[in-house]
Amino acid sequence: MSPKKIILTFLFTGVSFLLNAQNSDTLNSDSVSYRYGLIGIGPISQKITFLSPVKYSGLTFNKEIGSYKLINKKITSSFFYSNKGYSSNHTSGTNENEPLALSLLSADPIISINGGYLFNRRYRVNENKLPKNFPLLSIGWSYWMDSGFDIKYKNVNNILYYNISNMAGISVGLQKRIKTKKMQLDISNEFTSPLFGIYSASEFGLSLPYNALSEDAKIWKHLDVGSFETNFQFKNNLNFDFKIRSKKNNDVNTLRLQYGVNYTNLRLNNNQKVQVIHSFKFSYLFNISSYGHK
Repeated sequence: MSPKKIILTFLFTGVSFLLNAQNSDTLNSDSVSYRYGLIGIGPISQKITFLSPVKYSGLTFNKEIGSYKLINKKITSSFFYSNKGYSSNHTSGTNENEPLALSLLSADPIISINGGYLFNRRYRVNENKLPKNFPLLSIGWSYWMDSGFDIKYKNVNNILYYNISNMAGISVGLQKRIKTKKMQLDISNEFTSPLFGIYSASEFGLSLPYNALSEDAKIWKHLDVGSFETNFQFKNNLNFDFKIRSKKNNDVNTLRLQYGVNYTNLRLNNNQKVQVIHSFKFSYLFNISSYGHK
């Protein structure tokens, strides 16, 4: 399946789920703010031609720390994230009779460390201009700094591939509330994609020391417009916030489950990096001001 079809299918699925949810509350709090810390795990799939011409797949451990604020229909969200992954080409250097766990350890792996910062500023669309039962919609802009370091230590040359991207783009949010006598569930989706950015990536086909010390390295020389074909990235987080009420003191706590996708397609210096990270994360929301869970 092509990247376009994957993206459109995922977005359609997420939006359809939100549209089909029954909304019993308008979520129109004038002021909402909270902090959170997410941890999780998920699969990674990638092809980095600088390190290897074949596709690698494996597992990542994910962490995210962020905050959310809503004041008079202006939404500000920001978070730091990190992903640490181990991936391998299962057909390279493995024995067909060897157990999968041992084959992963004996394969020629790529160790990936990815991290960055994302800032979103959105404004809610007037509900009167939306179709009936449509989720609350917010649209705005974003700043995204993303970096990646991928290591294939068994290579003689091309041991390390790095990429750093500073990007500006669009941010779209959807939010819906499901409320029954026994449960309250807030569903939200946040999609971010850059429109343009400044990109830097590994350039030389030599070993790490020369690449790191070369005086010819040009770090911020790539100013490109993002597209589906070149230097396209997006991050999508689908959140499920469950309200849990304490029986002892009647306090309300909020637990979050998140499914996230981070897609990267970079074409720089005659190299290509295509990386897809799926993550399933869990968090507790620390209330700063009313989150509507009363």
